[in-house]
Amino acid sequence: MNAEYIYQLFSKAYYRKGFRAYNDDECSVTQTTTCMLKAFYDRKMRREFADNKKVILMWGTLLHRAVQHELQEDGFGIEDEASMRFSNVTLYGHVDAIDDTSILELKGVSRLPQEVLSHHRLQTVGYAYLFDRDDNTVAYVHKPSGTVKTFKVLRDDRLFDYLKLRAVRLCTHLQRNVMPQPEPSWECRFCEYPDICPTRGTAISRRAGF
Repeated sequence: MNAEYIYQLFSKAYYRKGFRAYNDDECSVTQTTTCMLKAFYDRKMRREFADNKKVILMWGTLLHRAVQHELQEDGFGIEDEASMRFSNVTLYGHVDAIDDTSILELKGVSRLPQEVLSHHRLQTVGYAYLFDRDDNTVAYVHKPSGTVKTFKVLRDDRLFDYLKLRAVRLCTHLQRNVMPQPEPSWECRFCEYPDICPTRGTAISRRAGF
């Protein structure tokens, strides 16, 4: 056995999860919180992830699976879906864990942040409104040490309006088949489309507007 075989195992495990098919008037919270051009490319051509990215993404899945049974025993629903229709667009959200009062998002990280990361805040605010929950927590699990750090995320009308605006923009670009502008960030390092991106993968530390 060689490394290629191990990569194939992770690839099969990742793609076995399946992915929801969206119409051009639909998008997910995750798609609206990433670079809009990348989300557009993903929807139009969906290149396969690099081998190492599949492994990285599966770490998150493994983290969820590790405590899935225990969360369900405590009354949480796992990977529940909710949606909201506005401005002729439907926005979907899928949470890691949810009960009658709260949402829990689990994130495996290589470095523990001092505050909730901006894209995770925006994502969780979206879930708070889609699922109508006030008690929302993002839990970061530091993979090298096992240290856990949690942050509360409150509802924020301004951020949710911004998220809805991004959803409308993305769907408009999809419907018109017109590429949106790229939004360079740290995510450029892991993008599948550097050869067709106008920035050629040039990254900045933070995306404007956060």
